[in-house]
Amino acid sequence: HLERGVELNPNDAIGLIHLAAVLGFSGRAEEGIELTRRAQRLDPYMQFGWGTLSICFYVLGRYDEALAASRKVGRNKTAWQMAREAACLAQLGRLDEARAQAAEVLRRKPGFSVQAEMPHYKYLADADHLREGLLKAGLPE
Repeated sequence: HLERGVELNPNDAIGLIHLAAVLGFSGRAEEGIELTRRAQRLDPYMQFGWGTLSICFYVLGRYDEALAASRKVGRNKTAWQMAREAACLAQLGRLDEARAQAAEVLRRKPGFSVQAEMPHYKYLADADHLREGLLKAGLPE
């Protein structure tokens, strides 16, 4: 449906971002990055595109870029976005920062657990990749 919507209105930045996120979770992260960049050219003030880029970059193992994109979301990050940052830091070997970020996630959302919060990926390997980073950062299973 998202692909059809973008086909009908290729200048809908929000539709592009939603489609890009789905692609990121579906093993098509490179395409997700392309669509997000296109959406950002259409609407450079749309903040939530940065979160979608973070999803796609993480899937591809581009942790520095995923972290940088996530940090552009601004101060109103969800606990989940902060958790992904912790996973990026852990994958980069910056464990002290990752653990501090994980502690902030748990402060904001005390019941946070990887199992309960995990997004649904099309491919188990992509989900396991994220789970690995989250656990390495010190977030509870």
